[in-house]
Amino acid sequence: MALDDAITLLLRVSEEEDVRNESLRKLAKRVVETLGCLALAIVHAGALIKQKLYDLEDYCEAYSRNRQRLFGHQTIPAQIGYKYMVYTTWEVSVEMIRKLSSNNPTNSSCWSSKNVESALDLLNIFSVLHMDNIPVEILERAWKQWKIESSGGKLTDWTKSHQPRVLCQDYAGDWDPLPVREAVLLLSSFSLIHINDSSHHISLHPLVHAWVRDRLTQSERAGCWITAVSILSASLGVPAGDGGYQHGRSLIPHINSCLEFIDYGLLFAEGAGTIERLQMVGKFVVVYRSNGNYTKAFEILIKALELCKKTYAAHEEISLQLERELAKVYDRLGTYSKAVDHQERVLQISLKLLGKEHPTTLDAKSWLAFFYNQIGRDSEALEMQKNVFHTSERVLGDKHYDTLGIMQGLAISYSKSGQYQAAIKLQERELHLRKNLFHYEDYAILVSMINLASFYSRMGRYKESLKLNEETLQLRKKILGDEHPDTLRSMNNLAFSYQKLNRTQEALELNEETLQLSKKILGNEHPRTLDSMHNLASSYQDLNRTQEALELNEETLQLRKRILGDEHPNTLVSMSNLALSYQDLNRTQEALGLDEETLQLSKNILGDEHPYTLVFMNNLASSYQKLNRTQEALELDEETLQLSKKILGDEHPNTLVSMSNLALSYQYLNQTQEALELNEETLQLRKKILGDEHPDTLLSMSNTARCYDKVGRNEEALGLLTEAMDASRRTLGEEHPNTICYASNLDILKGRSS
Repeated sequence: MALDDAITLLLRVSEEEDVRNESLRKLAKRVVETLGCLALAIVHAGALIKQKLYDLEDYCEAYSRNRQRLFGHQTIPAQIGYKYMVYTTWEVSVEMIRKLSSNNPTNSSCWSSKNVESALDLLNIFSVLHMDNIPVEILERAWKQWKIESSGGKLTDWTKSHQPRVLCQDYAGDWDPLPVREAVLLLSSFSLIHINDSSHHISLHPLVHAWVRDRLTQSERAGCWITAVSILSASLGVPAGDGGYQHGRSLIPHINSCLEFIDYGLLFAEGAGTIERLQMVGKFVVVYRSNGNYTKAFEILIKALELCKKTYAAHEEISLQLERELAKVYDRLGTYSKAVDHQERVLQISLKLLGKEHPTTLDAKSWLAFFYNQIGRDSEALEMQKNVFHTSERVLGDKHYDTLGIMQGLAISYSKSGQYQAAIKLQERELHLRKNLFHYEDYAILVSMINLASFYSRMGRYKESLKLNEETLQLRKKILGDEHPDTLRSMNNLAFSYQKLNRTQEALELNEETLQLSKKILGNEHPRTLDSMHNLASSYQDLNRTQEALELNEETLQLRKRILGDEHPNTLVSMSNLALSYQDLNRTQEALGLDEETLQLSKNILGDEHPYTLVFMNNLASSYQKLNRTQEALELDEETLQLSKKILGDEHPNTLVSMSNLALSYQYLNQTQEALELNEETLQLRKKILGDEHPDTLLSMSNTARCYDKVGRNEEALGLLTEAMDASRRTLGEEHPNTICYASNLDILKGRSS
């Protein structure tokens, strides 16, 4: 009933003098909201209040303290017109359902005893789940999964013993929805459940839900719990691309309800059904991890692995599955070194149990390579991914789901190694295959699109990257929801595309929104929240809001030091970003000190030849330039270039950055000929590797034009700078800072020529 009517009913039954008194109505509102506006419960509560057993102020506390006793009071006076106390009324409904059985000689209905008992079984199972939006399809999905297991001889006696009556159908035939529909109809006809006509989901009134739970004995509670989690777990066993992600997401409230309903001890107890229960845990962990509930996934994984250790010999394969999930959860929690440690353990177990060419072993190697990339071991990662991909292609074929996942990993490793063209080529191939083989909204397709957008961006194909990022964000919002952690990542990616195309205000607004959501969903100290802070600081810098950028970079650095540690690579990146903020505010000495500290830490932690170390060397050389310590800048630029060629190769984009920086040092020292030759070489390599219109290529054209002007080759300077400006207008737009800079320099050159 309506809230206002419910309040009035409570006050009238309790015989309060003024039913319009605002203070009384405020107290009554708490009571009726607690009772879910159920008329029978409200009348019962009003009678108790009238007889002074409780008052409006303490009724809610009494309800939460002892609901069963409260609804057991038989105090409703006859003149109110209710014969039964609240719980007794529903008990009468159950008795009436039982009397419908065709075995009852006084019954003329067509309901069989099996119909009746199936319906009451379902009511008990529903009480273990969350009271709202129970998808009826979980029953069909569970039955179909059990049929698959039965045909493969994998349906265990323990599982069979905990199946509800309504699903005890012959697996030799097809799914028959009629028994479930009849059971649901029977419960609905007595108003014990409500069926949503549009979604076909089931809901129970909060008091009905509580009553069903309260009437169960301890052994019945355990039995219903096992049946409920068995159904949920089996319903998650759907083929890839069959709506499995959305289904899993819809089950999270029900999984939570099950885990809260009974002590964890039953889930992780030794004895009969241990294997089955551990398999359930594995499925629930995947659902939690896929939906960003990393802490919950970690919590139940640790408990499950403790049980595995006690009975390791019997549960090696399950232990392998759970260790795989734990490595992924560690990665999502930002503890990358632990992810590597656990994944190395996973690989050893998989090699021992399954052999080197088993799909699970290949998957373990691919994930280990990915985690190597996370900690900067890029060359090892690339070689490992290449070997895994070739093996998977040979053993499973290039259209196998696992092979496609490994292709994604190899494309990422190519990108991490600076081989962007190879990354794009492979990722485009993988995305094409996946779209042809699976549903367009398959989760892995979204990951492929995101990766491809990132690779396009690295190649300066910003408009293509923007289009993909916009499409991916809309799909993620539709499939995952606005507040899923992966949706936030897509928002970050789109903001980055806006920044690259000089849509700085849009980038700022999106970064601000993403940070707010990340704090709300993941918490203030989650590694991804810190990434969002970093991105917002970058937007502030783009808009010359240098003081705000400085303050946010300082906060991010302090949080990363505390959460990730002083030696985490992301902490070093934050130190470098803060140094850049110091430079923007002309605090050049502080910038220098921080750049020197960052470089030293990177050498100590990551090594002299880690790619991050080379980036930090470039940054320190830039600080030297700002302080007119040009000789030191030159020497450091020369060292950085030599190391880049040795570690990354002559044609890695970062090597070309080092070449460009060294050419700039030559210019500062008036070594114009050396600067010209190096700029020309850099320009040719950038055209070859990045393409004629990549922003870095256009920058090299501008730098080379400047050198031409210095040596009196004015016509070549004009032609090259004009080409750079025209290309920048086409690719970046008229208002982009680079386009404006090229146009300004061109006007200066033309002025000199005239």
